[in-house]
Amino acid sequence: MLGWLLLAILVTGALVAAYAVLVERRWYRLRRHRLAILPTDGSGLTVLHLSDLHLVRSDEGKRRFLATLPRADEAVITGDVLGEPEAVEFAVATLRPVRGKVASLFVLGSNDLYAPRPSNPLRYFVPNGRRGRVTGRRGRAQDLVRELER
Repeated sequence: MLGWLLLAILVTGALVAAYAVLVERRWYRLRRHRLAILPTDGSGLTVLHLSDLHLVRSDEGKRRFLATLPRADEAVITGDVLGEPEAVEFAVATLRPVRGKVASLFVLGSNDLYAPRPSNPLRYFVPNGRRGRVTGRRGRAQDLVRELER
């Protein structure tokens, strides 16, 4: 009985991982929310928020999806623009069509400062497992900021 239960847990875990990697990873979507916080005279402010893009040089599908998004007054891009340091130029070109008409705000994430590297997710369950100084190969954050400012 215990063997079947363990097998069922392993199979379920494998199916969830396969779904996350093969389906949801490339399942881009646009959500629209109307907030009743500004005057209702019809002159609304549109804000586009993008988060955790993790752009890599070969991500043409994500580039095409972003190019289809409606142009907003304000664009806010938060955290982890880059999925690899070598993608700075690709990321800047990919984000050009989604820049805000009035302003664009960018908040860098850890993947923009340091090159991403695989980590053991089980470390989150170990006391003090995620504490400490972030180390690793430096990313190209300065290049990214300079190119986005242009």
